[in-house]
Amino acid sequence: VSVSLVLRLTKLFGYFNCAINFFIMAGECKPILLLDIWRTCNKIRAAIFRSGLDLWNYYLPLDPEGYSLISESKFVSVLGGPLKDTIGLSEQEILELADYFKAPDGRILYRQFCQVIHDNVPDMTKYSNLVSGLEWEDPYHVNSLSVPEERRIMLLLTKIATLVKARDLVLLPHFQDYEIIAKNNGTITISHFARVLHFLKIFVAPEEFRLLVRKFLKDGYTVNYIAFVSALEYVYQYMERCGITDLGGEVLPNFRGRAMNASLPKLPRPEVGTVPTDAVFGVQKIFHPVLNKPRDPEILQKVIQRIQKYAYTEGVRIGQFFKDFDVTNCGRLAEASFRRCLDMMGVGEAGTRRYNLTSEEMDDLVDAYRD
Repeated sequence: VSVSLVLRLTKLFGYFNCAINFFIMAGECKPILLLDIWRTCNKIRAAIFRSGLDLWNYYLPLDPEGYSLISESKFVSVLGGPLKDTIGLSEQEILELADYFKAPDGRILYRQFCQVIHDNVPDMTKYSNLVSGLEWEDPYHVNSLSVPEERRIMLLLTKIATLVKARDLVLLPHFQDYEIIAKNNGTITISHFARVLHFLKIFVAPEEFRLLVRKFLKDGYTVNYIAFVSALEYVYQYMERCGITDLGGEVLPNFRGRAMNASLPKLPRPEVGTVPTDAVFGVQKIFHPVLNKPRDPEILQKVIQRIQKYAYTEGVRIGQFFKDFDVTNCGRLAEASFRRCLDMMGVGEAGTRRYNLTSEEMDDLVDAYRD
């Protein structure tokens, strides 16, 4: 068999394998849009203009043989490693760049990537006083996330937009007050973004706030509030155009296209109606203590005997541990300090302790010696 025939068959098999992988992953991956790739490239150009970076200095040492191809892990390690905070690309944007410049064999054409970034920038040295570095940036640009995260962010923006619309809040002046002081261009810090949401009583969970920051993060440490407000305005316009809200700004309860609720449905509870509520949730604190179930003294005695055996076999000096926690030398400790002292001795509720106690046994021990 000739060498040329083997090379042709190998190349044909490579194309066939890539085609199979494409059709398999077509339904699972987010489609790559050229506009998103172009915006990501402009984002890199703006960061390079501000900091004076040269991507060739990062990628050429990774290709000592000069094949113009490097592995995907090496390509991602540069944008997601030393340049992550400088450029501020999200993980999804880095993966989209890698997929766009990927060769049929799975490696990355880094030379084409560097040429697209560096060779398409006009010479601004003659007019350096008139250039600010914002010419390549889109003020409404947001970071690309995965498909499930994009769905979650849309649900979250819908909830926030409904709340803002119902209360007639104006978000833009609160963000612009910080911009006047900090002299930023449509961005604020993450902490100030959280303070504005808290001041306006727009409460979100910590995971939801991290998702918002990842979506609108810019330059690695600021939030693009212009894009955030424009995203909410788009939700307003969509609601008004489709007739989802009533005159008060609330989402219609019987609207067929109403936004889904992000909260999970309740699980079936077969014990409801068959088991007493007090046996499941315990007696509420509002009732008299006489209704509490009395504790068995034998269980407490067995717990103390087991702790004594543990201290004897392990050679633990329990009194010395408590003296270290008793700073005022008054013979009393707070409940949290008492639990921490037992935890230091190796007696606690955690599964990694040498001697484990259940939560009921620990509560019995605390209540027995409570002042």
